[in-house]
Amino acid sequence: MYYIPEAEMKTKNQKALDLHLGLGFLVQEKTTEVFGRTKAAIAHCQEAYCVTFVPGTEDIYGKDIDLAARLLSTSQPGEIMMNEQFATQVFADYEVAPLPDDFPDVKKIMGPWRHRFKGFATDISIYKSPIGGTSLKRHLPSHYDGVFY
Repeated sequence: MYYIPEAEMKTKNQKALDLHLGLGFLVQEKTTEVFGRTKAAIAHCQEAYCVTFVPGTEDIYGKDIDLAARLLSTSQPGEIMMNEQFATQVFADYEVAPLPDDFPDVKKIMGPWRHRFKGFATDISIYKSPIGGTSLKRHLPSHYDGVFY
C-alpha cells in the first residue's frame, strides 16, 4: 500500500489519471511467478494521519486508509477498485487531457455501486476499472515483449 500526500501530488503535477494508468500497468503484469495475479484499489483520502512509533518511519492511519484496504478486498485480479472521490478526479483529468485517446481504459470505468464495508456506518460509492490492455499497448515501445522487468 502506498500513500501519496496531496501536497506532494500537486508539487509534482501528478494527476489521478496518471495514477490510474500506472495501476493499469501493474494489474496487467504478465510475470505471475513473481507477483501472482495483481489487483489494485485506490482511494482519495481526506482522513489519513501520519503516526510514527519508530523514528525515521511514517505509518499512515485513518478511516480512508481502512477504506483503501476494504476496496482491495473486493477487487479481482486484473481490475482496479476506487472510491467515488478518486473516480471523480480521474474523470475530471480525462476531460482536460490533451491526448484523451491515450487513456481508453477510463471509458471502461463502471459504477457507482453502493457497498457496505465493515467499520463504516454508511454505504460507500465504489467504481471498478477492468483493465483490458489498450492503455498498456499505447504507452509501450513497439519492441515490448509483454513482460515488465
